[in-house]
Parts: sequence; C-alpha cells; structure tokens
Amino acid sequence: MYNEKIENLISQFNTADDVIHKTQLGISLNKELLGICQYEEGLKYAFSAWELIKDTDNYGLILDCLGWIGVSYNNQSKFLTSNQYFEKCLEYRDNFAEDFYIPGIYSNIASNHHNMFDYYKAADYYLMAVDAMKGIHEGVFYEQLCSALGVVYTETGDYDKAEEWLKKATQLENAQCLYYSNFYLAYLHKRKKNNLLAIRYFKKSIELSKEHDDFLYPSRAYNYIAELYDELGKTDEAIENGKLAIEYAEKTTLVIEILETNLSLAIIYLKMQEYKKAKELFLKCLSLEKDENNEEYSGRLFSKYSDFCFAVKNVKDGHFYKKKYLAIKEKREKEELAKKVEFLENIKK
Repeated sequence: MYNEKIENLISQFNTADDVIHKTQLGISLNKELLGICQYEEGLKYAFSAWELIKDTDNYGLILDCLGWIGVSYNNQSKFLTSNQYFEKCLEYRDNFAEDFYIPGIYSNIASNHHNMFDYYKAADYYLMAVDAMKGIHEGVFYEQLCSALGVVYTETGDYDKAEEWLKKATQLENAQCLYYSNFYLAYLHKRKKNNLLAIRYFKKSIELSKEHDDFLYPSRAYNYIAELYDELGKTDEAIENGKLAIEYAEKTTLVIEILETNLSLAIIYLKMQEYKKAKELFLKCLSLEKDENNEEYSGRLFSKYSDFCFAVKNVKDGHFYKKKYLAIKEKREKEELAKKVEFLENIKK
C-alpha cells in the first residue's frame, strides 16, 4: 500500500503539464518508493523523468535522474547496471554547475566496485574522487573517502597504504567520523595479527561512537574484541566482551547482527567446552536463522552447530547439519563462479 504522500505525488505527476515540474515529481517518487523498497515501481518514475528531460539543457535534472537510477540499481545489488548510469553522469561533466558532483559520482562508482569485491578498481575510483576534490572544502565527505581507501587497501593487503589513509581520516581537523576510521584501523591491525593494538583501536572506536548514538559499530567492535581475547587465551575477557556485543546487537534490532554476535559467543563457549551455555546460544541462533535470508551466515551456523553436535555425541544431528552446511557451500560456490564469469564477460564488452 502506498502512503498518503506517495499517492499525492502520483496524482500530481499524472496531472502535471510542465516538463520541469513533472520531472521533479518523477525523481521525488523514485526517492519515496526507494525508501519503501518498491524498486521497480520507483525506477518506472525515474525513467519517465529521464525521458522527459534527457534532450533538454537542464543538466541539473539530467544528473538527478541518472544519479537516482544508479542509486536504485545499487540498492538492488545490481552494481554493474548501477555503474552504467553513474558513468553516464560523467558524460555531462563539462556541463556540471557544481564541481562537487564529480567526486560524488566517482565515489558511487568506487562503492559499486567495492561491493563487487573488485578492490583495485574501487581504489582507483576513490582516488579519482580525492583528486576531484582538490580545491573543494574537504569536510566529512573527504574524511569518508580517506576511510574508504583505508578499507579497500586493507582488503587488497596493501597495509601500509591502508594505514596511511585511515590515519589521515583520523587526523583531519574537525573529523566527525572518528569512530568509523578507528574501527577500520582496528580491523587492519586485526588482519595484521597485531591483536593488542587492534583491541586498543576497537575500544577507542566504541568510546567515540557514544557521541553518535551508534549501536552497530560498537556491537561489531565488542564482537571482534571477544574473538581477539579468545585468541590470546583470555577467556573471561572474551566472554565479557561477547556479552556486550550481544547487548549492543539487540539495540540495533538487526536480526543478522544479533545472530552474528550470538554465534561468536557460542563458538567461544564451544572451545571452552562449556556445552550447556554453547547449546543455549546455538539454539537461539537456529530459531532466529529461520527468519533470516542470509546463506553465508546459515552456512557458518550449520557448520559450527554440527561441530557442537559431534562434540556432545549427538551424531545424528551432527551429520544432519553438516549436510545442510555442505549443500549451502556447494550452492554458494556455483553462484560465485557464475558471478565471476558474468563480471569478466561484462569487462570484455
């Protein structure tokens, strides 16, 4: 059901004669429908707006249409298609009234490549965005670009570059997203096996996040801290932080976050042979997993619960969940291969 605001916009769109006003209404409808995940319906209005304005010299509205079409495809995880529209925006770069549009478009393209795990190409476009910002007031967007570069270089294994960009983000005057950049500095050191330094940065990220009323990053930070303490053999600290991770995950109300934190603590208890406590958390995960469509998580849960079942001599369930895990693993491997083939074919085109 459409809410009253959307119904009103549709009525105006259907009766509007002025091309500019109708285009603006089409863009507004796309945004509103995007907000309630009605992607195809939203794209219908975005494309209608594009048809109305594409042959004019109103480059601001042309850019808005193309940009929101790109965002709509991005929200559906159709990253290649999304980039086709962001790249089309760049064809109009000589007509942009505002220079700050260009770094934003480069950043969107980079983000799509990041989501496709093409980290090197993501880094290239993030760097283009940084170059395009020269002479423009830096602010939060520049800070976010520095952090994004740190994240992609962490994924490529270029740890020196990653640290350089993440530290640049933390050292900017009036930096506003310090908890975010400190979180990824911590993650970088976790990857480098600098466990104590990683813990220090995760704790700093948690402290800084209190200013932003953010529960997601503290939940993940506490979860990583629990894992790191577990690796260091400090089980009491691992359990304490694991419980805090669950507490913050509950505050996010995100089922997948609640599942991730409960699974992590269940695994810690399993390693400690605290089977009663592990079972309680595993059963909670299995109950919640039924309502969550995330095969990557389900596969990990089934694999670890299978290990738990074998540990407590429940061989029947151990085999049952092992088979479920292997079925998901095989399916995901086929899907990943298909994605790689599609990606390579699109590059050739």
